[in-house]
Amino acid sequence: MDPNRLVIPKDNFKNSIKELKVSNIDLWAKFSNKNLDASIKDFNSEAKKIFKITRIKDVKRTGIRRHYIYNPQQAIIDLSPLLKSKIESGELLSMTFDYVDPTDIKGNIRLEVLKDESNKRAILFDIDLYSTNNFDADDMVEGLNLVKETYKSKSLLSFVNSIVEAL
Repeated sequence: MDPNRLVIPKDNFKNSIKELKVSNIDLWAKFSNKNLDASIKDFNSEAKKIFKITRIKDVKRTGIRRHYIYNPQQAIIDLSPLLKSKIESGELLSMTFDYVDPTDIKGNIRLEVLKDESNKRAILFDIDLYSTNNFDADDMVEGLNLVKETYKSKSLLSFVNSIVEAL
């Protein structure tokens, strides 16, 4: 347990959950499986157990965060500097964008852009999409599926591509 939440490590789960955090205001999970359908199924299973114990009846926000790396022509071979706050050579730019999908899914897109001395670049995308519609706790998977479909949408792809083109 940390000061804000109960933290349950991966050795307590037989599924793809790497970590689960429970607080009085949220339920958060990290997954090892990149398959969103499997991750949603695993999360929903664990959430139902927690909701039963805590008597939660509705969910006010559901979301999924994913990370992507854009590396044109493998311009920068070593992408590890993107994960560090201090870079020996080159320049790190950080940007954040708000996203609203036509389906009312909202999101935050954070970029870390690494440019080396020859102006070659790599971009790390941290995309957090969520729905603020209220869902019955038994139907929380409906909200997660809406978010999952938004990750596949042309709208999000166009938005991300417009950012890449502007860089």
